[in-house]
Amino acid sequence: MPKVISQKEFNILSRTKERVNFQIVYTKQRNDLHKAAKEYFFKDKDFTIIEDTPDTPDQPDGPCITKGPKEPGGPEEPNGPDKPEDPKDPDTPDVSEGPKEQGGQKDPGGPDDPNEGKQKVSKPDKYVTHRELDEKLKDFATKADFKRVEDKVDVLFELQKTQGEQIKVQGEQIKAQGKQIEQLTETVKVQGEQIRAQGEQIKAQSEEIKEIKVEQKAQGEQIKELQVEQKAQGKTLQLILKTLEKMNERLEKLESK
Repeated sequence: MPKVISQKEFNILSRTKERVNFQIVYTKQRNDLHKAAKEYFFKDKDFTIIEDTPDTPDQPDGPCITKGPKEPGGPEEPNGPDKPEDPKDPDTPDVSEGPKEQGGQKDPGGPDDPNEGKQKVSKPDKYVTHRELDEKLKDFATKADFKRVEDKVDVLFELQKTQGEQIKVQGEQIKAQGKQIEQLTETVKVQGEQIRAQGEQIKAQSEEIKEIKVEQKAQGEQIKELQVEQKAQGKTLQLILKTLEKMNERLEKLESK
């Protein structure tokens, strides 16, 4: 909340500090009325000053438009409370008001001397003209600048929202792909178990084949031995047959005699 000071303190502060800008603000009161006040901004001050003005009819919420800088050389109004400004269209860009000298520059000891009274203050080190103040006020951002910034922020917000939706969709896709990878991993694991079981079966069959080959080799040796025995038995039979033939020949000779 800006600090509220009296008119006398405001006049003293206006002479000792450089006024940068002011705006009219409205605070809503009872019976749909708004309390109008001027909010002044001073250089090198960490607070602002609100000078109360009479109640006014219903006004739009937010800061009202202020007058532009006064031309140098015009007549200065005497010290006193500032009159409330007429509210302007809120869509019109703000125009800052130049510094307003209270009562004109007087020599020390005059009726407007800030040193008059109990509190004694020093004069400002440097005064600025309205033209210099206008040049300085060009550096302040206007409503158009704020509108451009707001448009950029809106575009960035929409872009961020779109990117968020895309990231969300990509996250769902990655999640689905993760599930597919898990399923494929389980399938590969099952296939690996099957291949391992088949390998064990093939290994067992290989052992059986080796045993069969050993048996076949032993049977081959037995067959060879049987063949040798058969050959020997054949020779024995041939000798027996020859012996029988000779015996038959002898019997035939004996019978013929």
